[in-house]
Amino acid sequence: MLKTTHDCGGNYICKDKNKLDINVAKEKMKQHLKRNYYYYYREWAYKDIRPRIIAEEYLVDESGYELKDYKFMCFNGHPRYIVVCKNRDSQTHPAVDLFDTQWKSLTGKLTYREYQPSGFRFERPKSFETMLEICEILAKPFPFVRVDFYNIEGRIYIGELTLYPAAGFAAYEPDELDETVGNWLTLPMKK
Repeated sequence: MLKTTHDCGGNYICKDKNKLDINVAKEKMKQHLKRNYYYYYREWAYKDIRPRIIAEEYLVDESGYELKDYKFMCFNGHPRYIVVCKNRDSQTHPAVDLFDTQWKSLTGKLTYREYQPSGFRFERPKSFETMLEICEILAKPFPFVRVDFYNIEGRIYIGELTLYPAAGFAAYEPDELDETVGNWLTLPMKK
């Protein structure tokens, strides 16, 4: 897995190193290295990042399918709810379900990129409490941060930290859920 460190979507997935098309990988990375993601949505944290590429191990879960992505939404240093994503790279709509920190399903849906509820019963992941503890540590300095994890048979991998998912354009249905989520955020007073 090749990833750029300064933008969104700058990934080249290689499931088998023996089948790596180095020219295609180079071209894709070259295109992403030219982008300054700040100019797309004015996300200030992207503006002056030096473009780089990192290589990571390609991870698969116990089923051999695409990993489930656990996105912990943290407000004022504390996780409040979790977005679980499945089939993100699918040609169909990505499946997204919402849970509270007790792993109870939340009524509502995310209205970004045609995400749909999965209709699948996601089991509480192994080491879930540890994921919550890690969130408390990583989220502490931020009014809001999304902490992403992969969890393979209880082994936890941190995916990324994101200060503004979907460039701030995501909303929730019903409106009451959107308002509840918004009320969790307390911004610091400007000095």
